Amino acid sequence: MACIPIIGCTQESAGYRGSQTSANAPVGNQNPILADDEEDSEGEDDIDADKPKGSKDPKPEPKPTSTPVPTYCGGLGIVGGTPTNMNDMVAKSTVRLIIGQGMCTGTIIGPNQISTAAHCLEESPAINTMQIQFGIMPATSPDVKVKGYSVHPDYKGLAIGQNGYPNVRLFDVAVIAFDGKIPQGFGIAPVGSTANLQAGTEVTLAGYGAYSDDDMQDRPLTQVKKAVALFDRNFKEIQLQVGGQQGGCFGDSGGPSYILSENGMCLKTLSTTTGPGRSGDGSCTQGSGTLMDITAHQGWMSCAYEKLGTPLPYLLKDESKDACDRTTVVQ
Repeated sequence: MACIPIIGCTQESAGYRGSQTSANAPVGNQNPILADDEEDSEGEDDIDADKPKGSKDPKPEPKPTSTPVPTYCGGLGIVGGTPTNMNDMVAKSTVRLIIGQGMCTGTIIGPNQISTAAHCLEESPAINTMQIQFGIMPATSPDVKVKGYSVHPDYKGLAIGQNGYPNVRLFDVAVIAFDGKIPQGFGIAPVGSTANLQAGTEVTLAGYGAYSDDDMQDRPLTQVKKAVALFDRNFKEIQLQVGGQQGGCFGDSGGPSYILSENGMCLKTLSTTTGPGRSGDGSCTQGSGTLMDITAHQGWMSCAYEKLGTPLPYLLKDESKDACDRTTVVQ
């Protein structure tokens, strides 16, 4: 079985963005996704329900400062290890990021906001070298332009130690702001909650990356369900179960992990993808993954978006906001 592309896997952080690409056709000319009826997600925080008995949290989770951003719902059709369906919410909220001659994956978490991985932007690319592409066979929209980005100030790189990981918290989180409106038929998957996340929980990952270690072709958006092996709240990262030949490859870095609401109608974003699992061998075919829990970085993300001139009020003002004073933006 071919490696299902989800997360970047390489020993060197500079190579996570994967193969070169030149797919720059307008989004309206390549398999446009038809919009489902838009539903307001206000009050629909089903995955943020009370924690299971016996669980402990030293600090209560803060409340959102305003109504959550409306979300496109329905037509999920999640099937592990398959290309996304045109009516799938995964396809509506996952984007490909062209960064110079490389690429990453990102998630639409607000009307002008995208989440991705810090290592995708660690070379400080110029804004005019970046593009946001939409769709299963990704293409640009003439109405959407990158406005700026910010990399978490505590991100220090990945290529240290076993499988490229230092034995410290990685902070592999970045945010991108854009000008213009999300194209018709695409939507938002707001940041959710990991309050009930535990080993065995299934999440849905998505990405545009390669199918094998030596694959150099442009690939469509693909998704897969993977079970959580470990949720490390101290490291603020999620480790996926190894095996099944369903894991990550070049170009999938920065892409989302999604979780369904209890009623199965909406997706929320839990993390951005970083690389192969800490317990894996770093190859595309093994099947594993390390994911950054962005739900624990909402205070910092909120600050970064404000500095970029695109505030996202629904983000929680958690303790990660302490990094705000050290945060810089590129515009």
